[in-house]
Amino acid sequence: MSPLKRTPPQTKSSSASTFEIPHTGKKTAEMESVQAPGAVDELNNPATNEHDSARPGTEGTSDDTTFQRRFKRKFYEDSNSGNMETIMGQMRSMFDTFSRDQAARFKDLQDSVSKIEKQNDGISKTVDFLSQRYDEILETVKELKEDKIKDKKHIQELEEKVELLERKLKGPAIEIRNLPKQLTGDNQHETKEKLCEIVKHMGQAIKVEIKDADIKDIFTIKSKVEDKKTMFAEFTSVIKKEQVVDAVLQFNKGKKNSDKLNGSHLKLNDAKTPIYVSEALTRNGQKLLYAARQFVKNHGLVYAWSYRGAIYLRKAENQKPIKINSEADLKNISIPK
Repeated sequence: MSPLKRTPPQTKSSSASTFEIPHTGKKTAEMESVQAPGAVDELNNPATNEHDSARPGTEGTSDDTTFQRRFKRKFYEDSNSGNMETIMGQMRSMFDTFSRDQAARFKDLQDSVSKIEKQNDGISKTVDFLSQRYDEILETVKELKEDKIKDKKHIQELEEKVELLERKLKGPAIEIRNLPKQLTGDNQHETKEKLCEIVKHMGQAIKVEIKDADIKDIFTIKSKVEDKKTMFAEFTSVIKKEQVVDAVLQFNKGKKNSDKLNGSHLKLNDAKTPIYVSEALTRNGQKLLYAARQFVKNHGLVYAWSYRGAIYLRKAENQKPIKINSEADLKNISIPK
C-alpha cells in the first residue's frame, strides 16, 4: 500500500510573507497591502486556510508553485470612526462655546433694552411734564399779551389826559427865547417887576397893550444855547396870549431879519439879538414840533408851526394845513415829487 500524499500545511512565515509575482522582481501595492493587520488575521485563521485548501484545483499543487492571491483593501472603520468622533466632539464644543457666547450677548442686549426702556419711560414722563408746563406758559404769555395791549391802551389814554392837562396849564403862557444872559446893564438881580417891564416893552413894539394885571406869572430858565436864556410869561387869559402871538407874527411878516423883533424892541443891552416868541408847549409838543420842522426841512416843504398847543404842517402855499398828532403821522404823509 502506497503512502498518502499530503500537502504540507502553510506556516505563519509563509502566509505572512510577501508573495512573489511571476516575471516581476518588484513589490506591488497589493503585496504591501497584505501586511495590513486584517489580511494577516485572515491568513492565520485555520478555518479560512482549510476552506481554501478544500477549493477545487488546490489539491495536488506542488510546493514549488508560487501561490498568487488578490486581496482587497479593507476599510478601516475603527480609525475613521475615531476621527469622526473627535471631529464631532470638537464641533459640539465649538457649538457649546458659541451658544454660551450668544446667550451672554443676548443677556447683555436684554439688559441694555431694559435700561433703554426705563430711560424712555423717564423721558416720556419728562416730555409730558414739559408739555403741560409749555401749555401753561403759552396760556400765561397769551394773558400777558392781552394785558399788555390793555395796559398800553390805558397808558395812552392817561398820556392823552396828561397832555390835555399840560396844554390847559400852558394855554395862556408864551415863550420868549434867545434872550441875553444879562437882561439889564446895571448887573442887578432879575426881579419879576423887571421881567414884566421887558414884556410891556415888547407889547409896545407889537402894538398890544400889556398891563401888570394881565401877567399872572413870569420867570426865566436856562437855554440850551450858551449865554442865552428863555422867558416864560403866563397871562391871565388865553385870549391875551393869542393876541400877543398873533401880533408878533404880523410884526415880523414881510420884514428883513434885521428889522424883525429883536433886543432893541425889548430895550435890552444886546440890541441886535433876534427874539423869538411862541406859545408855550408841553414836552411832547416840543418834540413833535421839532420833528415836524425837520421833516419839512428834509422834504422841501413850506413850514410847520404850533397853534393852541397843536402842531400843524403845510406842504405848499395855498394848501390846507395838516394836523400832526404823533410822529407816526409824519410817516403817512405823501411827499410830492
